[in-house]
Amino acid sequence: MKHAGAAGILILMLAAAFQAYGQAAAGAAAETATTATGDYDRIQVEAGLFKGGLDGTIESLTEGAKIVLFSSKDPSKRLPISANEIHFVWPAGGDPTNMILTGRVVVDHPQILVKSEKADWDMVKDILTFTGEPIIKTPKGQESRGQRIVVNMADKTFQVYGVVIPEMQWGGSGFGGTAAATDPSLLREQDVLDWVGLLNGVRAEAAAPPSPGKQVVAQLDQSAQKMITSVPVETLVENKAGLIKQINKVLASPKFYDKAAWNGKQLDKQTQDLLAKTGLAGADLTRANRGLLESAYPGMIAPGKPAAQ
Repeated sequence: MKHAGAAGILILMLAAAFQAYGQAAAGAAAETATTATGDYDRIQVEAGLFKGGLDGTIESLTEGAKIVLFSSKDPSKRLPISANEIHFVWPAGGDPTNMILTGRVVVDHPQILVKSEKADWDMVKDILTFTGEPIIKTPKGQESRGQRIVVNMADKTFQVYGVVIPEMQWGGSGFGGTAAATDPSLLREQDVLDWVGLLNGVRAEAAAPPSPGKQVVAQLDQSAQKMITSVPVETLVENKAGLIKQINKVLASPKFYDKAAWNGKQLDKQTQDLLAKTGLAGADLTRANRGLLESAYPGMIAPGKPAAQ
């Protein structure tokens, strides 16, 4: 934070302003804060640049903004919020109606964690609307992505529009669970040595002429294809377990190999021998496909164990 020496004064000033706005401008800031943010009536602030009014209004927090809402009755109840910029909407002579957050938005509610590129908090209805590739995570680790996520702070519910759930437990172990333990050619998280390089490589080739990346994406279902090709790589790597299951589906696909796609790629002898067989299935299929993946993205995936003779 810039001007760190003034941080304590700024925090105290804003906490007082959050409560005392009405006394300075014919309202009641403490009442406004409580109704606008549910259980919270205090605020702490950090920002590179603060713009506000002497009447207690907060216009904007920029250059890296962090606020923490908390309750005077229960200080342990805290709601950290951060974004590149936070702007407040103040109608003439009224209380703030909206909090607009832009750039690397994070709202860390005790019951959910939401990340996005933009959020609009309707402080009258107590509803948060997230856009810009939003992601929501529950305490149990379930993750959902969508085009828009709406969180109702009043009744503690949320809705995801255009939802994509990369991974969700649905009975059994699926690829990457017990299957990975019995088939050594299936990947584990530690087998991927360069996640960013691998995902960028696949993405770069996804729309190209015959290529390994295009073959990888072609084996995925429509929702996974959209996720792999459009969600930021730094966001994707936060869910390595889900990615591993998707990649292992590719390794189990008999349609993965296309001769033209691997033209010019150096294949190891074992992979060549396996591809020379007809009707590849089971462990031979996954071993051959892993060899293909390793050759397409050298140094990014740990070499698999040789197939049993």
